[in-house]
Amino acid sequence: MPSSSSHDMMSSIDISGIDKAKLLHLLWTISKPAAHLQGFAASPVFSVSLVNKALLRHIDYFCGRPIHCDLSGDSANPELYDRNAYPGAFLDCVRRLSVKHGK
Repeated sequence: MPSSSSHDMMSSIDISGIDKAKLLHLLWTISKPAAHLQGFAASPVFSVSLVNKALLRHIDYFCGRPIHCDLSGDSANPELYDRNAYPGAFLDCVRRLSVKHGK
């Protein structure tokens, strides 16, 4: 099961063994569109074709929604994502995927 220390600047969550494309999609789904895009007629759309490139480094925004974390390794700091979504949102996503895949 993924673990997390206290949610401070040094916290990180184990994401090893998690399908990172699915994690990014779930994080994106929960995240609200970036403030500078709100009010436009069309909502941002998740682009599968951009996922692999995005997973290679820190993701600030993905398809118009704030992600603010690096999913390229075996752990990720959830602080900035949680600040934009809700406290514990990142860990909730990891747990949902872990349960779904029998981890």
